[in-house]
Amino acid sequence: MILMDSNKFILKLLMRIILLLVITAILILISISCKKDAEINTNSDTTFLNTNDSVLNLYNKLDFLIVIFIYNVATDSLEMTDANLVIMVGKNDSIVKALTSSTNRVTIRDDASEYTIKVTKQDYVSYSAIFTSNELKTKFDLPLIIVLKPVSKPLIFPKLLAYYPFNSNARDMSGNGYNGIVYGGASYGKDRLGNSSSAYVFNGNGNYIFLGNNFDIPEKTINIWFNCSSFLTGNKNDINYLFSNDNHNLSYSDDYLYIRRVSGVERLYFAVNVATGDIDNLDSVNFNYNTWYNPCITVEKDSIRYYLNGVLLNSHVNTVNYHSNEGVANVVLGSNRIGQDNYFKGSIDDIRIYNFALKGQQIDSLYRNLKLSLKK
Repeated sequence: MILMDSNKFILKLLMRIILLLVITAILILISISCKKDAEINTNSDTTFLNTNDSVLNLYNKLDFLIVIFIYNVATDSLEMTDANLVIMVGKNDSIVKALTSSTNRVTIRDDASEYTIKVTKQDYVSYSAIFTSNELKTKFDLPLIIVLKPVSKPLIFPKLLAYYPFNSNARDMSGNGYNGIVYGGASYGKDRLGNSSSAYVFNGNGNYIFLGNNFDIPEKTINIWFNCSSFLTGNKNDINYLFSNDNHNLSYSDDYLYIRRVSGVERLYFAVNVATGDIDNLDSVNFNYNTWYNPCITVEKDSIRYYLNGVLLNSHVNTVNYHSNEGVANVVLGSNRIGQDNYFKGSIDDIRIYNFALKGQQIDSLYRNLKLSLKK
């Protein structure tokens, strides 16, 4: 009887051991299956990035911080930006993540010795570098900082493209050789400071000057001094042109300064990228005869600004590049865009053209005849 009870006990124990072994085997199989399902998927980042993913929690995790900067030319400083992050193991894309313009925390599986970090952003050079697992672990509290460089473009230094002081000639004194050509016998006169033979005087009877270029560039500043002695009637549209830059070959803006009579009143007009009948980029202001004025136009990729005597009159969004179907390939002073009508009567002096848009303080310095810094 005792032997029988002992056999029953051993049998039950063996059955329990077998059951335990079966359960253990099942659990091992489940674990192996999960691991296989959790292998890196090169077409998806869900098992790699999502810290709430139950599969990811089966692995050692690697957390690190990353922040992306770009250089802002306008503010002369670095600023955070958004970008796209790709982390690669070997030659395979492991994850793709959109980074925000702040400090980003990235979580990946810690099952490789090296990772390739790639950062991309439109109009900027892609960044790529290899980091070891240990190197990324050091960025848990202190972020990995990456500064993206803009795509290489022709380097344009801020400079004076052309300068016409009109001291007894129409030469460009900037050194760039854009000398003017005088037509119709425009004479020399006094400038705004009373210096003799230091300005051109236009009599309104076929006098005009072709400057040596049309300065067809995306950004620029046009600064000019003028003194109108009287308005000439009988011209087309009752307009007397000071500065005309318009022809069918322009890639960027047309530019005008002119005096126009509307309802018996003459006003000074500023016009950049203005089509016939369009008044969006058109501004005008009152002026007095026999008085020197300093109008200034600045053109940037997305904006146009008009100044008079160092003071901003108005600004506009630069959305189109308009030009006429005719016109000479030069800036014309004292006449329309082909040098054949709409003549100006008075004096023009000290024309400066820059390859970037001057700021308000710089324009005020020109008006006050102060030393000008060319820092953009």
